[in-house]
Amino acid sequence: MSAMEKSLRRALDAGDAKDPAFRESIYAASERALERMLAQKPVDDAVAHVQRTRLAETINRVEDDFYARQTEAGAGEDGPAQHDPTLSLDPAYRDAHAYSTRDPGAEDDSRPANDGAFDLEPIFDTRSGDGPATGMAVAEPGAARAGKPAAVEPIHTSPRTRAADAAREATKRSNAQLRRFLLIALAVAAVLAAGIYFVYASASPSEPTGGADGAWIDLFDGKRLDALATPEGGRVEALATDATGGRAAVRFTPSGEAASLTVAVGEGVARSVDGRKVVVELAAGSPDGTARTFAVECRLGGRSVCGRQNFATARRSDTFVFDMEVPEGARAGDIAITPTEPSTAGLYLYAMRLRNG
Repeated sequence: MSAMEKSLRRALDAGDAKDPAFRESIYAASERALERMLAQKPVDDAVAHVQRTRLAETINRVEDDFYARQTEAGAGEDGPAQHDPTLSLDPAYRDAHAYSTRDPGAEDDSRPANDGAFDLEPIFDTRSGDGPATGMAVAEPGAARAGKPAAVEPIHTSPRTRAADAAREATKRSNAQLRRFLLIALAVAAVLAAGIYFVYASASPSEPTGGADGAWIDLFDGKRLDALATPEGGRVEALATDATGGRAAVRFTPSGEAASLTVAVGEGVARSVDGRKVVVELAAGSPDGTARTFAVECRLGGRSVCGRQNFATARRSDTFVFDMEVPEGARAGDIAITPTEPSTAGLYLYAMRLRNG
């Protein structure tokens, strides 16, 4: 094995020699270093051709060896994987790299007698030679030992490796963009879901169940305290069912005269009864069996639509029914219940519902 081949294999062994792109980078750096040395020390064309041919044949032998290993492993199919001469600096290498079946040990009479091969050495970052070579150096025979400068060329990443690296970087960027897009999409979906839930939850007091023609629409079922309000003040208490004979109810204690308890009529309910005559059913009672009187007023969009209805109850639970004429274009509003004789015992309210009459 020639000194040039030993140096070439040393550079390859320090890196991933199984990678064709890595081997090409070593070969190309060796050729560039040789060309620089030939430029620094002008020689005749015959000698230059011999030096190029020796390097090319050395590269071909190394590639033949790798091909043989691939064949043993069942990976080689297309013949010796020779170095790509298009990566060389000098067009002369296109001919020099032409694969030859000449016996490497045979004499070549076409070579001049004084064509001693240049020395080829890999350059490492550390003296120990750890890690891949960073460059290839070519010097005159014996010049390295004499301390004379050599022509050094760095080992560049091959076009194939650069293309692969660029593809990997593009994939990383694409994956990062995809992850950002998914995170943004998830965040937007979460915000939309929260918004829909908030709107639904906010609208629930104004959008009771029911609503088909002839079907009851529940405005208050004894439990939904969010459907109630006390504009003039007062206290609303949820009652245990054992105190009301098993029915859910609230006790309203007004803060004074003219203080009312209102039951919301939402926009959706108002639209469903727009321009119609409506029957309203109210369930209320007296907590202590004492006669209680109260008035009912219906207000939609700021307009009174049922006049002032007056009722009285002396029982724990009574049901009252009255009509409500809903004008066209009615808007959301409420139905107000006002005790006419305020009492600390208050007034029970069990339920309120309506339907088209």
